Amino acid sequence: NPTVDPVQEIVSETHAERDVTPSGQTSDKPDDVPNAPTFVMPENLERVIPETPEDIPAT
Repeated sequence: NPTVDPVQEIVSETHAERDVTPSGQTSDKPDDVPNAPTFVMPENLERVIPETPEDIPAT
C-alpha cells in the first residue's frame, strides 16, 4: 500500500510537532511552531479550492 505510506508519515509528523509545541516550545516559540503546520494545511486547501471553481468558469 504505497498510498498509505506517505499519508501515515504526514500524520505522524503533524502529531509529533503538535506534541512538541504544547510540551514546552509554546513558551519559546508559539508563533514559529504552529505557523509551520497551520500554514501548510490552509495553504494547500485554499489553493485547491479557488483553483477548482476558477477553472470551471474560465473554460
